Amino acid sequence: VGAVYVMSGVGLEFQVITATVIGGTALSGGKGSIVGSLLGVIDKTETPMGRRMIRQWIAQPLLDVQAIGRRQDQVAAFIADGMLRAEVRLALRPLGDLERLTNRAVAGVAGPRDLTGLREALRRLPDVIGHLKRETGGALEPLREALDPCVDAPAIEDRRGQPHRMAARADERDVAREDQEVGP
Repeated sequence: VGAVYVMSGVGLEFQVITATVIGGTALSGGKGSIVGSLLGVIDKTETPMGRRMIRQWIAQPLLDVQAIGRRQDQVAAFIADGMLRAEVRLALRPLGDLERLTNRAVAGVAGPRDLTGLREALRRLPDVIGHLKRETGGALEPLREALDPCVDAPAIEDRRGQPHRMAARADERDVAREDQEVGP
């Protein structure tokens, strides 16, 4: 029918559930649909990164009781503070697929839109970190520490060392938007 493997790495031990096992259970809705599945019920993510993470958590459940407890504490912190949860969700929404953009940049295949998207996501990351700092119980501290705002990253520039024209246009839009928000 399928197999379940135990894997260790990066300090976490987890099960790997094969696609055959996942397809034959309530983990997936079958035929690529998540309707009626565990994933369909619990996936309330805002970003493609979150969707990939929740799928991974379902397909590779943790085995370490302490790691499970830490994850549960993080979820409980968001459940206990609905305002914090709403603010973090709102701050995550414009990040887009930061993981994909980063991978494209590292692979050297990122285009102007990718680089502008990456820059904009990195500009917004401090907002997410700021909201996470509001939680006082300590459960979200590992999340805060895992987020690097990359404030020391160089500006996105073209081959001549000038700000990339797509990035410059985005800067102009930001200034115009700020002027509209402030008003006369």
